[in-house]
Amino acid sequence: MRHTFEVVTRGTLARALARSFVCSLVVAAGPVTYGAADAALSATAPLAIGAAQDSVVQSEDDTRALKRILHLEGGRTLRVIARKSGEAWELKNGADWRALPIAMVRSVELEKDVLARFQKDLRAALRDEGNLDARAAVAARGFDEGVAQEALDATEVILRDHPGHAATRAVLVDRMHLFGVPDVGRDANGAVDFEPVLRFGAQHGRSLREAAVAQLARSSTGVGERDVLRAALARDLGVVLSGRRGFAALTYGQLFPGEETRTLMIHALRDTSEDVRGEAARALGAAGEPGLVLPFVKVLERSASPSMRRHAAEALGNLGFPGAVEPLVARLSALAAPKAGATGRRVPHQYIFTGRQFAYIQDFDVEVAQLQSVADPLINVLTEGAVLDVGVIGTLEEKRVVAAERTSIQRALERLTGERPGGNAASWIDWWERQAVEKQAPEKIPEIPSRAHYRTNPQTEASESRQALRCVANPPCSRWLHG
Repeated sequence: MRHTFEVVTRGTLARALARSFVCSLVVAAGPVTYGAADAALSATAPLAIGAAQDSVVQSEDDTRALKRILHLEGGRTLRVIARKSGEAWELKNGADWRALPIAMVRSVELEKDVLARFQKDLRAALRDEGNLDARAAVAARGFDEGVAQEALDATEVILRDHPGHAATRAVLVDRMHLFGVPDVGRDANGAVDFEPVLRFGAQHGRSLREAAVAQLARSSTGVGERDVLRAALARDLGVVLSGRRGFAALTYGQLFPGEETRTLMIHALRDTSEDVRGEAARALGAAGEPGLVLPFVKVLERSASPSMRRHAAEALGNLGFPGAVEPLVARLSALAAPKAGATGRRVPHQYIFTGRQFAYIQDFDVEVAQLQSVADPLINVLTEGAVLDVGVIGTLEEKRVVAAERTSIQRALERLTGERPGGNAASWIDWWERQAVEKQAPEKIPEIPSRAHYRTNPQTEASESRQALRCVANPPCSRWLHG
């Protein structure tokens, strides 16, 4: 099977990392305390690795300016253009060079070598398609070795397809200090202000949102603080910006599961943003109440709106309850069933006439009175054309709507079951029928040995007598025993 790795677009992720200098300075542990040397390191924090970095040709010579990853004694990791000069490493900062004492550097690697190792490990993890923990472990090593952007891309891909994967979320929460998540603010009266973190979470992808949620959880331990956070999230669910709504729904699911179910249900069905609908449905699923599938099943079966039926199917897949599989398959079967007319039954028909009419003088009606005659013309109409017998059994727009709904249902079934029997409705229906047959298969009853078995094998009588004692409470077995 061919495996592919999708690279997430760098836009918002790179902006977040740029603010915390992760592209150039990755903090992997506690601060370094080296006095003046540490001050020199702080001066080199905003190092640039943009276009100038791409123009450097790498080699094994330490004295050449190459893209390198420096691991410092205090646990920090620098990803910069660097060269060795005497007893110091010089780090490129725009057009200038900043010196870093060599005593602060534990090890140095070429960036290309670290990236090659990371990509090799990731390809090996991707060969085992279902082993998400291995991919999360590779991402964790990537963060620790200094290739933060590539590791963040890897976690983004995992969480896109498996938003609740615990190991990936743990990797991000443990390294949230790398992503520049802002601290929760406080006003002059000491009241907590979650706005900086809420704004950060709304502006970025799923990986950085996990770090933002962890920051909110750590900063809202008191009852009053949690009430303030609830009010802020309820407000954000109603704003125009989809990023704010999506992050609010995600936070509800992780910090306040089971709350605001009605509001989240409305967003899961009616929100115009697919991201917000998915986050709202997953937040409902975090409540752990399987009965929440019922309203969505009702919409799927009875709604006259194609978009509402499609959104209901998406929500059932994101809720994560196995009880939604049967209604989804039933709806898929209804969509795949042939309509009237496809099986020989007559659909409603109408008659349509297309043609032309011509007027002509057929004759004259002659009247004579008082020595005068009057000829009145008799006008008739000549008709030519055809009468068509028409029955409409479908339209192109209807086929598009059905195809979109069918695709949504199949994706929901893939999320719920982890199966991929095929890309059409028939394959899913066959899969469901096989599951039903396997569940109804009777259990194999063990064969009871005859009494002659004990006569011919006396050495087994002692060991099997215990089994015979258990047969006393079983009438068929008891009758055999005392035969």
